[in-house]
Amino acid sequence: MKSEFESYLKFLRFCLSETGEVPDCARDISWMNLRDFANQHSIVGVCWRGVERLGSMTVNKPTDDDVMAWMALVAKVRKQNRLLDEKTLFVSQAFLTEGFPNCILKGQGNALMYPDPTLRMAGDVDIWLDGTRRDITRYVRGLFPKSKMIYLHIDFPAVKGVDVEVHYRPSYVNNPFCNRRLQRWFESEKREQMGRRVALASAEGSVPVPTIRFNLVYQLCHVMHHIFDEGIGLRQLVDYYYLLLQAEDIDRAGLNRQLSSYNMLRFARAMMWIEHEILGLPERYLLADPDEKRGRVVLEDVLRGGTFGRYNDDYEHASARRFYPKRAYKKLVHSLKFMRYFPSEAFFEPLFRTWHFLWRMRYRA
Repeated sequence: MKSEFESYLKFLRFCLSETGEVPDCARDISWMNLRDFANQHSIVGVCWRGVERLGSMTVNKPTDDDVMAWMALVAKVRKQNRLLDEKTLFVSQAFLTEGFPNCILKGQGNALMYPDPTLRMAGDVDIWLDGTRRDITRYVRGLFPKSKMIYLHIDFPAVKGVDVEVHYRPSYVNNPFCNRRLQRWFESEKREQMGRRVALASAEGSVPVPTIRFNLVYQLCHVMHHIFDEGIGLRQLVDYYYLLLQAEDIDRAGLNRQLSSYNMLRFARAMMWIEHEILGLPERYLLADPDEKRGRVVLEDVLRGGTFGRYNDDYEHASARRFYPKRAYKKLVHSLKFMRYFPSEAFFEPLFRTWHFLWRMRYRA
C-alpha cells in the first residue's frame, strides 16, 4: 500500500471514531490531496468530521483556503442529501400509488445510520418493487420505452437530476447454484422489508427500508458483486461500518451459515479485516473471523478504483451499455486475479457475463 494511502486511511479511522487523539499522520498529510482522495471515494462528509476536530493542531494545520474548499464541498453534499431525500420520498410514494409496494435499498436509508445523515455523499435512488420482472418492466417501458434493463433493475428516467434504478432483484452472486438460493431468500424476505418504514432526515415523510439483518447479507453481496463487476469505493465500506455498529445482537453463527450457503463467507471475512484493522470497528461487532490475506487483496482493489472503479483501468468501459471485446478481456483478467481468494465468484464471473449478454439481447436491453 502506498504511504499516502496509509496516511489517508489512518485519518479516516480517526474520522470514524467519536473520540481519540489526532493521528501522527496529520502532521505530514496534504489536505488538498486528502480532499481529492475523499472525493474519489465519496467520503468527503465523513472526512470533514475529522477536519473539524483539528482545532488544537499547531503543526500542518489546514489553512483557511483548505477549510473553505472543504466547506464548499460539504455544502454541496448537504444540498444533494436534501434533494435525494425529497426525490426518494416522491419515488417511493409514486410507485406505491401505482400498486407497487416497495423498499429503498442503500442510499438515503444508509445515511440514517451515520452520526450526521446529511454528510453521507448521496448517489442515486435504488428502489426494490414488489412485482414480477415482467410486470415491472412492462410498467416502466410503458412510460419510457427505451429504458435500459439488466438482470437486477431497469432505469427509470422520470426524476430530473436524479438517477433512479427500479429493482426486481436486490442483488446476485455469479455462482448460479448459490444465486438460486439467494434469490429464494430475497423473495421470502420481501414482505417484511417493504413493511419497515423510517423517517428521512430532510423530508417530511417516511419510506420503507430494509432491516439490519437483511442489510448485513444484501449489502455484503452488493459490495462483493461490485468488486467483480465495476469496482467499489470506500463509501460502501464506511456504509457497512455503520451498519455493523447496529448489529451487536445478531445471531452470528446463523448468519455465517447463511453466508456460507451463498459462497460469501470468505468475502465476509475479508471485509471484517478491513472494518476492524483499517477502519477501527470494535471486535465485538464483527460478523466473522477476519481474514487478513483476503482483506488486503480487496482493500488494494478498492483503493485503486475509487467509487465504482472510476480510476481503475481494469474496469475500462464499465459504464458502457454495449459488449466490448476489450472490456470483456480486461474483466476476465481482473476476475482471474481473485481466483485464489474467491474461486467460486471468479470462476463463474465470465460465464455469468456471457449469459447476461445473451439475456440482454433477448430483452433488447
